[in-house]
Amino acid sequence: MKSRFVIRLLAVMVVIYSCQESKAQKNDWQREGLKGRVKEAKDVTYTVRDKSGKISNRDIALDYSKVFDVNGNLIALVFHNRNADTVKTNIKNKFDEKGNRVEKSSYVLDTILMDRYEYKFDDKGNDVEWEAYNDLGAMYRKGICKYDDKGNKIEESVYDSKNTFINRSVFRYDKSGNIAEEDSYVESNKLINTATNKYEFDSKGNWITQKVYIPQFKNPRNITKREIIYY
Repeated sequence: MKSRFVIRLLAVMVVIYSCQESKAQKNDWQREGLKGRVKEAKDVTYTVRDKSGKISNRDIALDYSKVFDVNGNLIALVFHNRNADTVKTNIKNKFDEKGNRVEKSSYVLDTILMDRYEYKFDDKGNDVEWEAYNDLGAMYRKGICKYDDKGNKIEESVYDSKNTFINRSVFRYDKSGNIAEEDSYVESNKLINTATNKYEFDSKGNWITQKVYIPQFKNPRNITKREIIYY
């Protein structure tokens, strides 16, 4: 049971560790769009199955926390499942002389490497390319990112180790810098879905509820509840 859980986590991490908007010397608070001195962000994502739009614990699809140090650097991810299993991965970063994060590695029990990401930057400090390596050092995913003039990531294309196209996402933002819409493309760049996000915010301007709508459904398809703990 636990081995299956870890395998699922690896797939999730591919998404979580994909390229993020970044400028030189940005910390992870800024990359995540978080405001204030956030110690931990706990996200629980539900798949909405009930026609009324109601959700319950049986609808939980993903339950994890992001833990930050006092300087705003991501230092751990903690995943939970319905069987109360918990997997904590510790994050170790490497930076270049300009403060750009060029490498991010995740470990279980501090010593067991799960995967490693390497980043390349443009002259504005945006990480325009990333490569993902497994625990044996083999590259298995690559991402190419594009940004607008504000430093928002507007497009990300993902390829396998043989440089075969897997998928592409296109992002549009609201005035606060949150992702308002996301287009998803698969083989032959075929558009398969457009998701629209709606948010609720706390007093500091951080979102605490995200509802994801897709055209096929009247109710939101996914709802994420976020609890934020501040320093």
